[in-house]
Amino acid sequence: MLLSESKKRFLRRCIALNLAGGTLIKYDRTLCRFFETCTSRNIQHVEDITANDIRVHLAKLAKEVNPNTLKVYFDTIKSYFNYLYRDKIIAENVIASIETPKREEKIIPAFNRIEIDTILNSFDKNSFLGFRNYTIACTLFATGLRRAELSALYINSINFDVNIIKVIGKGKKYRDVPLSNTLRKVILKYLQKRKEYVAEHKLFKSPYLIINKDGEKLGVSAISGIIAKIGKDENITGVRVSPHTFRHTFAKFFLLNGGDLFSLQKILGHSDIEMTKRYVEMNEVELKIQNDKFNPFDNTSWRYY
Repeated sequence: MLLSESKKRFLRRCIALNLAGGTLIKYDRTLCRFFETCTSRNIQHVEDITANDIRVHLAKLAKEVNPNTLKVYFDTIKSYFNYLYRDKIIAENVIASIETPKREEKIIPAFNRIEIDTILNSFDKNSFLGFRNYTIACTLFATGLRRAELSALYINSINFDVNIIKVIGKGKKYRDVPLSNTLRKVILKYLQKRKEYVAEHKLFKSPYLIINKDGEKLGVSAISGIIAKIGKDENITGVRVSPHTFRHTFAKFFLLNGGDLFSLQKILGHSDIEMTKRYVEMNEVELKIQNDKFNPFDNTSWRYY
């Protein structure tokens, strides 16, 4: 089977599995890059690809991308070959004998308390757009939502009666995220300002929670731009000022305040708890605080000595 035809069948299968559009684009680009290596080695049919051809491609990528990106490329190519083998397009799964590339155990730093205070106090809450931006920052900090999840949030996704936010996560999986009392007050005030702004400017009543100045859904790039501008304006240089840093910050302080790892996994929407563990890095001072709070030998509610 020609390489191009095999890719069409693989992507058709991915569409049938209802994978996200961004995932399909990533798969397409990754396979196109892999096919460039195959073509340079005079390979036109998928049946002619060997394990050595895959290793050559991975070795080439290793010189161009970081270990984490290399692992993502490998996972895509592996999914592709697993599909070809299951559907009997190839007689042997040649990738089965190839070791998975090691990834860097890179932990993204979180904001500290001073940086969080600086960010949350930087907004002009008297204007609608200023309060909207304040609401964005508060929501990211209080829920750990991904920027795409916040952008896609509908007003009716929030159940104020039971304080739950219904979130559509990666892979279009739904999960319930608790709505804290403080964030509840912020969002209710934002919704009132939003209602007044939409009426004053005679805008279309969008179902999305976060809107732009024209009343339309605020995109992920705009959310990133708003957060990045805060970092630049406030001269925050010790950490990357981004929506994802808020996600790591939420995870870190959730645990520092006594939350458990399994609850955190559910809130963040991770299928693997190892991913959740990678979100949290505590310094010596924070570890000392946790030890003082939870060390059983110092707990005054019970003692065996």
